[in-house]
Amino acid sequence: MKKFLHLRDGASKGAALIIVLALVVIASALGLAYFSRTTTDRKLAQSSFNDTTADLVARSALDITVSDLKQEILAHPTPTAAPPYYIQPARYPAGIPNDNPNLIRYSSRNAAESRASTVISTAPSANGRSISLARWNSHYLIPRATPGPGQNWNTIYSDPVPSFTAPDWVLVTGQGPLPAPAPNTVIGRYAFAVYDEGGLVNMNLGGFPNYASLTLPGRPNRPSRKPAAKYPAEESEIMLAAFTPNDPNPSPCHGQNDAPSFTPDHTNAVLSTGVPCSLLFNTNQHPDSFGVLGNWLPHGLSINTTNGNITGTPSDPGSWTVTLTATNQCGTGTAILNFTIAGFPSPDSTPWAVNLARKGTIAFADLTTLPSTPTAITPTTPVGSMGGFLDFTSINKLMGWRNYATTQQPGAFFPNSNPWFPPGPAPTATPTADLYARYFLGAIPPFRTPYTTVSTAVVNNRTDQGLMTRQELIRLQRTIGFSQSLLQYLGTFSREYNRPAGSWPQLSGSTLSGARWDMNNLAMMVPMSWWPGHHGQGHGYGYARRNDVAQLFGLVWVDGTYAAGTRMTDPNYYGHWRYTGKLRASGGQPLEGADPDFFQVIDYAMNQAIGVNDPNHMRNTFNIGAALVDLYDGDDVFDVPPGGGNPTTGNIITIIDYDGEPANYAYGIEAMSFDDPSVNTNRAWFAPNPLSLGVPLDYVLLNRRFENVGEFGYAYSPVSTTPSKTLDFASSTSNDKALLDFFTYNSAAVREGTVNLNTRNGPVLASIIRGAWLHDPGYEVLPPDSTYLVSQDDALAAGQAIVQETTNTAAGRGPALTRADVARLAGVAASALHGVAGASADETKQTIARALAEVGQARTWNLMIDVIAQTGRYSPGTTPPLDNSNANKFIAEGEKRYWLHVALDRDDGTVLGTQLEEVTEQ
Repeated sequence: MKKFLHLRDGASKGAALIIVLALVVIASALGLAYFSRTTTDRKLAQSSFNDTTADLVARSALDITVSDLKQEILAHPTPTAAPPYYIQPARYPAGIPNDNPNLIRYSSRNAAESRASTVISTAPSANGRSISLARWNSHYLIPRATPGPGQNWNTIYSDPVPSFTAPDWVLVTGQGPLPAPAPNTVIGRYAFAVYDEGGLVNMNLGGFPNYASLTLPGRPNRPSRKPAAKYPAEESEIMLAAFTPNDPNPSPCHGQNDAPSFTPDHTNAVLSTGVPCSLLFNTNQHPDSFGVLGNWLPHGLSINTTNGNITGTPSDPGSWTVTLTATNQCGTGTAILNFTIAGFPSPDSTPWAVNLARKGTIAFADLTTLPSTPTAITPTTPVGSMGGFLDFTSINKLMGWRNYATTQQPGAFFPNSNPWFPPGPAPTATPTADLYARYFLGAIPPFRTPYTTVSTAVVNNRTDQGLMTRQELIRLQRTIGFSQSLLQYLGTFSREYNRPAGSWPQLSGSTLSGARWDMNNLAMMVPMSWWPGHHGQGHGYGYARRNDVAQLFGLVWVDGTYAAGTRMTDPNYYGHWRYTGKLRASGGQPLEGADPDFFQVIDYAMNQAIGVNDPNHMRNTFNIGAALVDLYDGDDVFDVPPGGGNPTTGNIITIIDYDGEPANYAYGIEAMSFDDPSVNTNRAWFAPNPLSLGVPLDYVLLNRRFENVGEFGYAYSPVSTTPSKTLDFASSTSNDKALLDFFTYNSAAVREGTVNLNTRNGPVLASIIRGAWLHDPGYEVLPPDSTYLVSQDDALAAGQAIVQETTNTAAGRGPALTRADVARLAGVAASALHGVAGASADETKQTIARALAEVGQARTWNLMIDVIAQTGRYSPGTTPPLDNSNANKFIAEGEKRYWLHVALDRDDGTVLGTQLEEVTEQ
């Protein structure tokens, strides 16, 4: 039998070999994994490096662009009256088309100041990277092109109009940007475009929803002997003080007992100031007319002569007794009505129906003037060629989205159907237009509903007015679905220093150069009426807080003498103001002191600021100031004789002793100014009848707080050449226009929501004008009288006229340099409004000033800078020149895009605010 030899160590050696081979395999795998991981890490590191360097290039490009803008301001600190004006950033390259209204400049080979090369950003790079025209307009600030094949206006696309030229690349080297560097020195590139964001409607503040009616009483006509006074009726519930229906069964006239009578014949009514009321009385014998003996009721109330209903909003506290009358063919019956009106008098805002327009508040810009077809509106585009306007459904959705927390929407997005609101009153318990208006328009309480709390909490990641970036605005458009073309009119960023232009002469050294004078200080001039247990001495605040009034107005209160038998002979019979400030009789001086008072500001604005030396400037200044006070305060100023006693009824016209000479006292104008002082014993005998001064009988009295500086235009001016004898804010030759730049209703140091008066977007200006009232009715007009509202066509024509004026290079034309230029713009735009001839239409002509003055500005550059930056290098062997012919030799490695919103003060280049958006593109 054959035997095989057996090696004792053979098995162990084989196992060792296998182990060694396994270790080699493992080591190889680990090595491969290591090198693979190293390669991945290198790629990630390279990607991170490229991203970081691209970010550095983009931010450096933004710094360079902003620095260029600031240097431009410093190089031209004073605006000029002729081109190039230096009030707006220089537009380059030359010949930016009119159908690109927002575009100011972009990097171009045709503009040396941009440092651009001759490589256009749309040319593909070595790895195919380029910036298409559609990407350059992904913010929609350039009008969209006409829809192409397969598209319509509802298709989401951003292709710009054909006139838009893409920016050129600025080539970056280690030494900075150079227009023609050596290829091997290029480390990256950027391109930019700058847009006028200040010429857009700021959607954090602008745009009101559809009008919703309320049922509030109107105000009947007043006697023709004096103009109708203005009594605002704030939104509030109507208080029914008494109600009994008229006798439904009239009796034929058979004798004395067939004359009407009141049951009861003595009635007490307790009312409150500022609360609308309705009083009805029980009568019999079917009277056919009603009245009040002497035609007198507490101011703010009026009687319906047909049904006897007394309605209105009482404006002053006190106690009165009046005699009511009811008449039919058989005779007249009377009743005594005792009024007790509690509360305090105060000027108030106009009713919410008027606030819907707000005459100059951007929150109520009417977005129905923003057209989407044609997509490009130039200054010469006819209004009839515009179309595709934003409808109320879209506006309502937009407002609801923006005010999500306020309106307490139940979901994360504003619904596509009707807005959700708390239920209305029984029996329907459905949402009402009343509630709708209250939530959107911020009406005055009491609402008498359990849903009055305005929430500012974050719910579903939403807060009130949370529209912060342009990318959010674009997403909002996607959510709501209005035309993308409208985004060329809408913005999210604006700032302005709330102070006069620094170019006014002799202004330095005054606090007025740092802040406009706050018109709300006029609240100090509102009188404190008599009220139970207290007796105000003339103007109550002035009596109690002398230091405040003396500092801000230079006035102290002087009690009247009330000496018997002297009312017609003593100018000091009634209490009056005495001016103790400093105001020289001779003109030519700067503002007195570091903190000028009300009259010093008026005098400066109407004289020194405009180079006028009127020998009668002091008298004119105080007459205008007195007229402004009487416009602001209520009709009723109760002047209680020393020692107490019953308050005198009626009102006391503002009287100012400004030079110690009673014959020179300045007098304001109230409704009673038109009364015969021998009949109305409460009217100062020496106050001239306005009719003798040329003031028309229908002179508009506001008797409420001012809502914008343009409303100063309602004030009587003794030297006015306007048909209404009021301040002129609607002509280029106005001596009053500087007032628009020295006073403000919004006293914030830096304001938002302003619109550049030099915008090339006529529809944006039209949206503000469209929301303005041609005539201030002073009471609820429900539904609004269409003749009081600026029509869409008129507003668009006025906006176009303003753009044509600000872009006109003829002498005396051109851009607005200060807010005072609103008067010039109003003059050229008034021709677009219907019915602007004669004294009765003068208020209409001033509409533009009331609409634009408070929300317009001309001294801040609100810009959006769009920068796209790439890092990379040219491939070896690339030869100059670097132009489009060798653009495909550039190897793009990293890319970054930013939208920088920046506000630069035109006076000194100060940055008022910035907001940086890193753009994420799909």
